[in-house]
Amino acid sequence: RAAGCRVDAAPELPVTLDAAFQLYEKLLNAIIGAGLPAKVANGLRRIAPVLKLFGRDTSGQLGRFANTATQRFREWARSNEMRERQRQAWEGFFADYDVLLMPVTVTQAIAHDHGGNLFSRRIDVDGDKRPYFQQFVWIGPPTSALLPVTCAPVGRSDDGLPIGMQIVGGYGEDRTTIEFARLLAEAHGGFQAPPEA
Repeated sequence: RAAGCRVDAAPELPVTLDAAFQLYEKLLNAIIGAGLPAKVANGLRRIAPVLKLFGRDTSGQLGRFANTATQRFREWARSNEMRERQRQAWEGFFADYDVLLMPVTVTQAIAHDHGGNLFSRRIDVDGDKRPYFQQFVWIGPPTSALLPVTCAPVGRSDDGLPIGMQIVGGYGEDRTTIEFARLLAEAHGGFQAPPEA
């Protein structure tokens, strides 16, 4: 506002965070599944129905991954159609706004954790242990709708860790998000390297 921007702190978004993330997860896991060795993919294909039978396809990350990484083309085609619908819905939003500012992740930088696996790891969100994959929730809306994003630093946490935000633009408006990041850096000092450890 101080730099002359019109700011709407609570715009009505065309897609919910949850719906966008579910779609993102289906599309991402299909890509990951396509790149898996045949032996691993066949194993997932065999256990996916078992996980579904016991209700784990919706409650557990491994079950969702097994089902979406081995999905049939027609399931992927439905997801791709939903992606196009979401992208069109965002076009209406970006008719009124130049950019949307969103968090990058649900937490500040996390400690490196190589224990267990991606399905067993947890992150701390305000004292609550959540699945590791929740770090990706905020990138779901722009990624699933093929929207351009530029990430920019906006400050530091109380611990001195850098905090960034996503600058999301309309489809094909990559230069808009990049220019906004440039103007933001100009107005707020830009990136500052952390102190030497």
